[in-house]
Order: sequence, then C-alpha cells, then structure tokens
Amino acid sequence: MSTRSGRRQTRKLASARARPFVLEHFRALAACGLLVVAGAAGIIAASSLETRIVVLALLLVMLLLVWLIVRSYSDDSRAERLSAYAGAWTATELDALAASGWRVIDRVAADGRVVDHVAVGPAGVLTVRTAVATRPWNLTPDRIQGADRDPIAEMQGINDAVKQLLVQHGMEVPVVPTLLLWGNGAPAQPEGQEVVDGVAVLIGKQAEIWRLDLQDRRLDDVTIAAVCSVLSPLGDTPVA
Repeated sequence: MSTRSGRRQTRKLASARARPFVLEHFRALAACGLLVVAGAAGIIAASSLETRIVVLALLLVMLLLVWLIVRSYSDDSRAERLSAYAGAWTATELDALAASGWRVIDRVAADGRVVDHVAVGPAGVLTVRTAVATRPWNLTPDRIQGADRDPIAEMQGINDAVKQLLVQHGMEVPVVPTLLLWGNGAPAQPEGQEVVDGVAVLIGKQAEIWRLDLQDRRLDDVTIAAVCSVLSPLGDTPVA
C-alpha cells in the first residue's frame, strides 16, 4: 500500500469514527422527545394532582439521567473524534509536501518507540506526531503551558531514537522532532510555528506559512532516498 493510499484510508476511518457520535446524539434526542411525549400524555391522563406530580417528577429524573449519560459520552467521544480528525488533517498536510520532493513513512518503530510519521525531504527529516489543543496552549521557548501532559520529552526521545538509527547507517542528517498542533486551543503564531525546547510545534491551520520553511535545500535526492531505504522497512507504509 502506498503512503498516499494509506493516508486516504486514515481519512475514511476518521469519518467513520465520527458517525457513531452523531447517531448516538440523534438517538438521545429522540429518546428525550419520546419521554416528553409520554410524560405529557401521563400528566393529561392522570386522575389526580398527586399522580400528575409523581409523573412529572419521574419524567424530570429520566431526562436528567439521559442528560448525564449524553454528557459523559460526549466528553469521551469528543476527544476520540478530535484525535481521529486531527490525525487525518495531519495526513492531508503531509500529502501536500509531496509536490516539494518530500516522502512520508507512517508509524515508524525505532528503539521500542513508534512515531506517527517520518517526513523525509529537502529540508531534512521530521519525526511527526499529531497533538490536539482542546484548551488554550501557551508556547514559550522552553515549555508548553495549558497542555494536559507535556509531549516535549516524549518527542525528544523518539527523535533521538530515529537519529541514532540513521547515524548507525552512516547518515549524519538533520532530524527534527515535530508536533503538528490542531484544535481551538492552538495559538496563532507569526511564522506558523514555535520551537519549544528543540521541538518544532507547527500550527496546523497555518500550514501555508510554515510549509515555506520546508522548501530549504539541505538534503539532495540521493540522501533522501538513502534515508527512506533505512526507515521504510520500519514503517506501516513503505516508500517506493
């Protein structure tokens, strides 16, 4: 399977994972509608004020339970849905680099670690992972503020593993740990990116800006092919 066809499959999976979320909410709304109709019918049919109060109380309790279930489901499903979509958006942006001579290998394993993508091109080698900011992130030169967990050390670790692997094959090439950041909490940056403790954080919605920096020529075509020959067998979508 080619890298591009693999990425098309990723986008299909993202869409498929979003559909159950919509269907579940439709069912919840339909259930609430039926409860309201049934409750109204019960109140009208009740023969006494006390019975009507009991029916109304039961209706409110049932609606409250439905609301709590939907809210709990929404939190988990929203995170899962955002993660799926963000992964697909990352794949789309990496596809766009192909016209500039970049090649992308998905899910590369090195030293017991797995990185979502490794992009190899004229500007060097990027170890890429997707991140989603569901609340505002503040990027400073040495840390990320607002993230649920700090992904910097994790990215540095997998990047070092990939870099060391290439060194073992006699290739001293630039390898840059990269987070592709999506979500409403992703901050706009003048250059579309920020370097945080050596990790390049690229803002997904500003791809047209940071993609220009990836046109610099640091590696020739022979070196790009050599790097891909080492990393391709370690990924899910080998590059020809």
